[in-house]
Amino acid sequence: MAISKNTQANIDDSNLAAYPNGQVKDDDGTGDGFPLIRATTSDIFETFDKLMRLAANTFNNEFDNETNGYQFVQSLVALASKSDYILALTTDGTNLGIATKLGILNLNEKLIVQAAADWTTETHIIGSDAVNLTVAITRQYKAGDYLTMIKTSGGVKLVSIVTADNLNTINQELNYLLAASNVDTIGGTIVNKAVTPASLLYAIGQYLTNATYAAPYYATTSLPGLLSAADKTTIANFNPPVNVGWFSGVDPGGGTVGAFYSPSGNVVTAEITFVGANTPPNANGGYTNVLVTLANAMANTNYVVRTFLESSGTLFKDNQILTPVFVPLSTTTFTLSLADAVGNTQNLKVHIEVIQLS
Repeated sequence: MAISKNTQANIDDSNLAAYPNGQVKDDDGTGDGFPLIRATTSDIFETFDKLMRLAANTFNNEFDNETNGYQFVQSLVALASKSDYILALTTDGTNLGIATKLGILNLNEKLIVQAAADWTTETHIIGSDAVNLTVAITRQYKAGDYLTMIKTSGGVKLVSIVTADNLNTINQELNYLLAASNVDTIGGTIVNKAVTPASLLYAIGQYLTNATYAAPYYATTSLPGLLSAADKTTIANFNPPVNVGWFSGVDPGGGTVGAFYSPSGNVVTAEITFVGANTPPNANGGYTNVLVTLANAMANTNYVVRTFLESSGTLFKDNQILTPVFVPLSTTTFTLSLADAVGNTQNLKVHIEVIQLS
């Protein structure tokens, strides 16, 4: 409790807007001045006495001045600013030390300190008032680290403050996620580091260009995966047919000009354009020219026509023919000439694959 000065009779209440509790009034000689009695002075002295006790200061019984010092000011500073300064946390090799009075710290009060040296084995801290407290730490702090020192029921606790200076170190000590290096990312076995865009890009590049890293991920016949250089070469050199089809009922040396064979696949039409007899030394046989029209236009006339002859009649007769010959006419037409070496009647199905060369 405290006593307000406006409980006194001799007080100036003329300017309550500026002085809500009234002003001290001078005595004009008639005894109307503000009284200096216990009710008006006790609280003032008690306040300063309490400040001295809270700051653990002992009265030196000298006047406060520039020569003797200002004990009341020192008490105020000790209380009001003891948590506002970053204090050095020192060590003598056995005990930690701090230039403040540990005895005046309240339970759960905190200070910010900076370690002057790495923590080794210190378990106690001594303040400027010689108070010795037990120390608990959350990690083995390093020189230069900032720490929050908290007063506990068992002493003090030092909690590391994470800053830009010690972030990486603390992350490593506590196994928090760090940025994975290029080697970490390629290895793919570490579980406490995070892949970055840079390390991921590097790793992908190695998987795609370095056989050592890529080999374990090559595709197989049963699993999808990366493409090997050898497979890429094979694919690059692979030239698939542009047109695939067939026509049937062919008897070289037989048939009627203008007639059409039955087509299939990419063979649109297969028209007989010439039928003739062979000249010596195959005078007993004949040949037939067929104009083949394709469904898919080739890039140019530099293409090859592969022919595969299927027997649809008597095999020993159907196999008595000469090698078929083709002549490109346009990007969609070519002439195929089939000749019979003996003169037997055949029944052939002519399968074709047309492959672009360049």
